[in-house]
Amino acid sequence: MAQNNDWEHGSNSSNNSNGHEKKEVKNVFCVMVPGRPVNTTCLQISPTRCIMDIPKPGECKYFGISIIDPKTIPKNKGFIIYYSLPPFNEWSFIGTLHLKSPTQMMESPWMVFKKITVCPMCKIGIELKDITFVQSLEVKEETEHSKNKFIATINEEFALKVAKDLYNYLSSYVKTSPNGEMMVCPASCLEKWHEKFKEKYVLDPKFMK
Repeated sequence: MAQNNDWEHGSNSSNNSNGHEKKEVKNVFCVMVPGRPVNTTCLQISPTRCIMDIPKPGECKYFGISIIDPKTIPKNKGFIIYYSLPPFNEWSFIGTLHLKSPTQMMESPWMVFKKITVCPMCKIGIELKDITFVQSLEVKEETEHSKNKFIATINEEFALKVAKDLYNYLSSYVKTSPNGEMMVCPASCLEKWHEKFKEKYVLDPKFMK
């Protein structure tokens, strides 16, 4: 889920569109990266938005973010966490913080991007929202996670069945020798198996079940 350019506008000017002067704030949130000092400095760009920096994000496979003093957070409020990479014109949802869950430890989602190892900076956006909206995102995130896990399981099972089909096909080339059984496969055997596999799949996509 991406945000618009309001974040970028606020972080690159001394005043945002609402006339709020950005200011440095300490000891409200902290960002934790293994092997680095804890960062407790954020830039407040509006009454409801803050930004924190993670330098050299390509070296950061995991990170944590926390509300330093959860008691200061009203029960009806929570925070949405985003991240952005240069040129910082898109912000993607990565998690939430609130009174019942004041700390999040997560894998860095940006590690999948090309050239992340030379990226100088990742920005973490923190936005104050009503708790009902924050919790609705948690439900959506959990649903998406379950869906992805289910798809991954299906893909793994399918891959194993494909491997088994290939093994059964190659087993027909097993020959007995004085030293025991050995497999002697012609150079074209994989191509032949692939063609037969495609033919069976076209006739019956469910034949692997």
